Amino acid sequence: MLRFASCRQINPPVRPSVAVLFCYTIQMSSLFGKKKLEEKTVAIVDIENSSVAAALVQLSQEEPKLFAEKRTFLSIPQRLHGENLLHTTIAAAQELLLHVSEVAARMRMHRKLALMGDVQQAVVFFGPPWAEIDTTSSGSVQVNAPRVLTQELRSQIGSVFGDVETSFHSFATAAARIAQRSVPDEPYLLCTITGEITELTLAQEGRILARATLPVGLYTLLRTLTTHGGLSQAEAYSALKLQFSYLKEPFDSVGEHFSNALYHGLEDMVASLPTRNVFVLAHEPNGEWFAQAIVSDPKVATLFKDGGVVRALRPAHLSPLLAAHATHPDLFLMLEALFVDVRHGV
Repeated sequence: MLRFASCRQINPPVRPSVAVLFCYTIQMSSLFGKKKLEEKTVAIVDIENSSVAAALVQLSQEEPKLFAEKRTFLSIPQRLHGENLLHTTIAAAQELLLHVSEVAARMRMHRKLALMGDVQQAVVFFGPPWAEIDTTSSGSVQVNAPRVLTQELRSQIGSVFGDVETSFHSFATAAARIAQRSVPDEPYLLCTITGEITELTLAQEGRILARATLPVGLYTLLRTLTTHGGLSQAEAYSALKLQFSYLKEPFDSVGEHFSNALYHGLEDMVASLPTRNVFVLAHEPNGEWFAQAIVSDPKVATLFKDGGVVRALRPAHLSPLLAAHATHPDLFLMLEALFVDVRHGV
């Protein structure tokens, strides 16, 4: 049987110490084992199929500091068109890079914050359909984004930050690396819901073992609410938070469609490597709804013969591990900042 678990907010630990994440214990020293000698600021860009985000993260001897974060959600298209998605993604990335570069420029004008405004590196994370995972070589990333996209991103980064080192990664790689600290000796499944696509990533000890994508996501729910619920797009976004009882039918319809697609996507995956741990990653406030949809489907539960726990990962669960200054911290940027701190820390 699958059950849903929701964790309460966790108080920040004293470093170096022990933190609780997803109701598990993590040794901070094992995750942040590098000795850091100086501070460095890195620009993060997150490219999805329905949104683009950017932020700055300061790496130092203490926890990473995430600031200047901003996400732009792309409009919901009636029909998906690859060329249109490419152009809107490039335009959104340019606007967000200008935003973070302006924040960095203002900080360089401040005597005490000048070092934080000196961006020395840029790290770009791709979600599907922009990146593929090579599961045969320790989960290394293969970026299959159109060459025009990667070239344009390099050009945009160079125009605002100068000649800085730029690297490309898959979001799944970052999420798997961070999530493995909650279940260090067990396989785990990441269910990452974006606008148009749900990405399923089976991993163990930070290594990606299998991956699948499903053509269903948050925008599937929004389209259903506008088409069958008679709502405008703005009202549909509000309905995601309030979940009015009179909209139960469209919510249930999408929940059933999502869990059915999940069942077929997981059937072969969990048969090869059974797991009891499922983490749902989605933009706020939607993670718990998708987690409940998984738990509510008895057919999905049959895939987990030894039972299991489905958890919706939320920003509050990561807040003990880094300083995020936004009123509503971005879960995906937080995971990427922690990955950057591990991989690119000085």
